[in-house]
Amino acid sequence: MVSVKPGPIQSFLDLVAREMHFLDRLAEQPANDIVAFSHGQLINTVVWLLERAPQEIDGLAIRD
Repeated sequence: MVSVKPGPIQSFLDLVAREMHFLDRLAEQPANDIVAFSHGQLINTVVWLLERAPQEIDGLAIRD
């Protein structure tokens, strides 16, 4: 099981860094079928990272 817990307050950059770490850890898993449970903001961030593959991440990046 992969668990990545945030601190009490996080910025957009913290959120993206945490989700990138989640994706890195997920890629290490040997399973082909994986289910992840989370809330919408985190799932949307992961989808954004996978679909957009941003080269630069800053406060304006998510506007894309």
